Amino acid sequence: MDKKTLLTLSVLASVGAGASAQQRMNVLFILTDDFQNNAIHALGREDVRTPNIDYIYSQGTAFTNCYTNGAIGGALSMPSRAMIMTGRGMFEIAQDGWVISPRHTMLPEQLRGLGYRTFETGKWHSDFESFNRAFSEAENIYFGGMHPYEDGGHATPRLMHYDPKGDYKNQQPFVGDKFSSEMYADAAVDFLKRSAGDTTPFFAYVAFTSPHDPRNRHPWYGTPYDPDTLALPVNYRPRHAFDNGEMRVRDEVVVPAPRSKETVRKELADYYGMISEVDTQIGRVIEALREKKQMHTCMFSGNLAFSQKRL
Repeated sequence: MDKKTLLTLSVLASVGAGASAQQRMNVLFILTDDFQNNAIHALGREDVRTPNIDYIYSQGTAFTNCYTNGAIGGALSMPSRAMIMTGRGMFEIAQDGWVISPRHTMLPEQLRGLGYRTFETGKWHSDFESFNRAFSEAENIYFGGMHPYEDGGHATPRLMHYDPKGDYKNQQPFVGDKFSSEMYADAAVDFLKRSAGDTTPFFAYVAFTSPHDPRNRHPWYGTPYDPDTLALPVNYRPRHAFDNGEMRVRDEVVVPAPRSKETVRKELADYYGMISEVDTQIGRVIEALREKKQMHTCMFSGNLAFSQKRL
């Protein structure tokens, strides 16, 4: 995400910072994980069904030319999230995003200082201390990069409750009894319901871990996809055309080359299934806003969606 997008968020969130709470905007920030911008129906991918993301797209603005700055390590998620939170570039954040320095003010931290309630559910890929600087409330928190295959993946997420003291290192995670996306949507919907009628403005950060793998188990909701009906990417090849120097990184060996057309279609079917299931849960969060008459304007940018209104 580029700094211009972050500036837009910050301006929208803190319009009238010197004004009363009743004049400030609520902000809902939805982030998904490993979501290709060309895997959205409204942006031209006919094979995949994303009605709720399509709705956000239809009501707002899409930034289709935003790119991550990259990473020092193998995972893009960790530095990308630190860049989103701080508005800093790749070489300005600390430890590839694993730690967010107290010198680097985060968007929710800034808003919290302006009197906002700041809430989080889902993935936090940085340190514990920065989490509690940013958020005054949270539920169903996932500290980590991805739900491990050996622990059941998304079907049995290891989560934590909010600790006002921030002593998460001595907490034992609990095992969620629902698919990860549903656990995060449950927490978000509950927060929005509790916020109805509260004149204190809020910033709610909902960080889904889908459609990042593992994709070994799908929930009952969403849309199943038949691999035989899916179109192959136009750049499909059984192997890379040349050695790019990154032929043995994790994503390259999850499905080893050579990759048959049938194998690629099966992976696409699983990936689109994860997209549809998280789209379903995004729909629940949108509906909660509608029910509480908190819906005004939606904007969408790659993996980012948020809504705002004046209280």
